Amino acid sequence: GKDPRLDGDGVRDQNTDTSDTETPRDVWPQYRLDGTHQGRAHTDASLKGELSQQWVSVDLNEEYYSASKSSPAVDEDMVYIGADTGNLHALWRKNGTEAWSFGTRTSRNGIHGSPAFDDTRVYVGAYDGWLYALEKRTGTMVWESRLGDYIGASPMLYDGVVYIGVEMSEPAGYLVGCNMTTGEEVMRSQKFGNHPHSSPSVD
Repeated sequence: GKDPRLDGDGVRDQNTDTSDTETPRDVWPQYRLDGTHQGRAHTDASLKGELSQQWVSVDLNEEYYSASKSSPAVDEDMVYIGADTGNLHALWRKNGTEAWSFGTRTSRNGIHGSPAFDDTRVYVGAYDGWLYALEKRTGTMVWESRLGDYIGASPMLYDGVVYIGVEMSEPAGYLVGCNMTTGEEVMRSQKFGNHPHSSPSVD
């Protein structure tokens, strides 16, 4: 989709360039903010005036439910959100238009977990059992790792590793960690007795 920060001549509009004015307090990079998953906003965060609807996206879900199970992850420019269709969508934060969409492999439930991102990549698991790392601005896949039969949990980023709950058909599952740069598996827990739908956290 067209970058809404550019004017009609393709020049970046300084009035809509938030890179120098927004702070990390405007960014929500993973489920419940950070690896501790306390989900608390910064102590000096505040709402300016009353809330009002700024935009509505097109329908993103076309399968069993009209609402996505995935919570959005938000950076200075984009809103990243998964859908039951198996697509990860990147919407321009300014107006809700789609910048790109990435399709995972076919699965019944698509993406239920929430994406997470760092400076250059966005990470998401899907019910096809794969964990994906994509380039944030284009949606180009950087790497993919088959970790199990299903993934319904949200990834957690910590110290160069992306951790995520992985489900097996038995039912069983694991907590798995992958190198954020390469996708190589660096740890796998002992087998759990059932499906781990919840997302990991650190203290």
